[in-house]
Amino acid sequence: MDPEGTTNWALIVMCFAYAGIGWLALAGVHLYIRRRRKGQQTQQQVAKGYGASWQSNSQSNF
Repeated sequence: MDPEGTTNWALIVMCFAYAGIGWLALAGVHLYIRRRRKGQQTQQQVAKGYGASWQSNSQSNF
Protein backbone atom coordinates (compact mmCIF):
# COMPACT_ATOMS: atom_id res chain seq x y z
CA MET A 1 0.00 0.00 0.00
CA ASP A 2 2.71 2.42 0.97
CA PRO A 3 5.92 1.21 -0.67
CA GLU A 4 7.85 4.38 0.13
CA GLY A 5 6.90 4.46 3.81
CA THR A 6 5.58 8.02 3.70
CA THR A 7 2.40 7.48 5.71
CA ASN A 8 2.02 10.22 8.29
CA TRP A 9 0.88 8.03 11.19
CA ALA A 10 0.95 10.87 13.68
CA LEU A 11 -1.61 12.78 11.61
CA ILE A 12 -3.83 9.70 11.32
CA VAL A 13 -3.71 9.10 15.08
CA MET A 14 -4.48 12.77 15.74
CA CYS A 15 -7.51 12.61 13.43
CA PHE A 16 -8.89 9.56 15.23
CA ALA A 17 -8.22 11.18 18.62
CA TYR A 18 -10.01 14.37 17.52
CA ALA A 19 -13.00 12.34 16.31
CA GLY A 20 -13.06 10.39 19.58
CA ILE A 21 -13.08 13.59 21.62
CA GLY A 22 -15.97 14.84 19.51
CA TRP A 23 -17.98 11.65 20.09
CA LEU A 24 -17.32 11.84 23.83
CA ALA A 25 -18.50 15.47 23.92
CA LEU A 26 -21.64 14.56 21.99
CA ALA A 27 -22.35 11.65 24.37
CA GLY A 28 -21.85 13.99 27.34
CA VAL A 29 -24.39 16.48 25.99
CA HIS A 30 -26.83 13.66 25.28
CA LEU A 31 -26.54 12.28 28.82
CA TYR A 32 -26.86 15.76 30.33
CA ILE A 33 -30.10 16.43 28.44
CA ARG A 34 -31.42 12.96 29.20
CA ARG A 35 -30.72 13.41 32.93
CA ARG A 36 -32.48 16.80 32.99
CA ARG A 37 -35.58 15.44 31.28
CA LYS A 38 -35.76 12.36 33.48
CA GLY A 39 -37.73 14.09 36.23
CA GLN A 40 -41.42 13.75 35.42
CA GLN A 41 -43.48 16.91 35.70
CA THR A 42 -46.75 16.93 37.54
CA GLN A 43 -49.89 18.09 35.77
CA GLN A 44 -49.86 21.26 37.85
CA GLN A 45 -46.31 22.10 36.73
CA VAL A 46 -47.25 21.51 33.11
CA ALA A 47 -50.31 23.74 33.46
CA LYS A 48 -48.26 26.52 35.07
CA GLY A 49 -45.70 26.35 32.27
CA TYR A 50 -48.42 26.47 29.62
CA GLY A 51 -50.12 29.39 31.35
CA ALA A 52 -46.86 31.35 31.61
CA SER A 53 -46.12 30.68 27.96
CA TRP A 54 -49.61 31.78 26.90
CA GLN A 55 -49.42 34.91 29.01
CA SER A 56 -46.03 35.96 27.63
CA ASN A 57 -47.20 35.31 24.05
CA SER A 58 -50.45 37.26 24.53
CA GLN A 59 -48.59 40.23 26.03
CA SER A 60 -46.16 40.36 23.13
CA ASN A 61 -49.05 40.70 20.64
CA PHE A 62 -50.24 44.02 22.10
